[in-house]
Amino acid sequence: MAVNLILKNNIVTDSRIVFGGIAPFPIRRTKAETTLKGKTVKDAMDAVCKAAIEGAQPLGHNGYKMDAAKGILEEALSYLA
Repeated sequence: MAVNLILKNNIVTDSRIVFGGIAPFPIRRTKAETTLKGKTVKDAMDAVCKAAIEGAQPLGHNGYKMDAAKGILEEALSYLA
């Protein structure tokens, strides 16, 4: 996973959130990026984590990856908050 934030006075002005290892190719989560823009990381963390996995359709044997991806993103954002 990769998270890149541009902050101005603790407000996110731009971001990139990309997951690797949950699909055959890296997946950018633009809805999560949009959810984060204009807010502090701390205030938006729950909504961003939910938006990051929204719409994902795991296969029958790898549904656990959704919870793992959400948890990893939450941990990364908590370091940046």
